[in-house]
Amino acid sequence: SGAGASSCIDCANGKYASKEGMTSCSSCPTNCYGNCDKKTGLCISCKAGFGFKDGVCTQCLAGKYAVANGKVDCQNCSAGSISTTAGASSCSKCTAGTYSTEGITSCLNCSDKTFSLEGSGSCSPCPTECPARCIKTTGECNGCDGGQGMTTSGCETCKAGKYSTGGLKSCENCPIGSYSSSNGSISCTKCSSGTYQGST
Repeated sequence: SGAGASSCIDCANGKYASKEGMTSCSSCPTNCYGNCDKKTGLCISCKAGFGFKDGVCTQCLAGKYAVANGKVDCQNCSAGSISTTAGASSCSKCTAGTYSTEGITSCLNCSDKTFSLEGSGSCSPCPTECPARCIKTTGECNGCDGGQGMTTSGCETCKAGKYSTGGLKSCENCPIGSYSSSNGSISCTKCSSGTYQGST
């Protein structure tokens, strides 16, 4: 009120006066969600992306988040999700084939012989039927190319005298009466007239 006033006027919503004898009210800090305490200027709650602590709203760091109208400090993104920038109001799930631990800023690729589904906090080993090779985003068996055989350590090129059509099959010896003269064969050739092959 002006000079000679008979009473003081309350600060409007969104404003405060923290000292005695103020002649006007100040606007609440911009990080507050709506109103602040009219006597102290401390936030009552925070905008999205800002953590609440002792009436002060502080922007969340990357890897953390805070929802709007919150009265809690910034939270770590849970395992399997991330926030890549400061001030996030939510976290994004890691895509299939990647993973994250709690509170980090980027999803990590699954290593060889492992896979993950969307939102995973870790990668899982490939199934027992294809321990060395599976699709990183589904865990489905991903067989070897033709001329390669599946082993417990991965796909290996078949040596001369063996063959494989690929997939989940291992290299097999050429049947009696046939041969393969080079590495990486997908089939065996029958012995021509005038020749034979009696043992493998």
